Amino acid sequence: MGPQKKKFQRNVSYNDWIRRAACVEYPPEWFLGGTAQDHQHAVRVCNVCPVRQECLDEAVGSGLTWGTWGGTTPAERA
Repeated sequence: MGPQKKKFQRNVSYNDWIRRAACVEYPPEWFLGGTAQDHQHAVRVCNVCPVRQECLDEAVGSGLTWGTWGGTTPAERA
């Protein structure tokens, strides 16, 4: 049985794309840092997300230094 889905809202209301993001159906802790396993789960979700590029653009453009955005870690975005 796969990971259990859990609905949550990111605290980013200014972007319409966030409503279409695949991550809203999964545990937020997967995307907020945490363990290497959390990041692996997040990347799997990001790989099939219809707004992955918009998410990555937001992270890079905003200089986000935490979490998994667009399938990348902060170190990968640096």
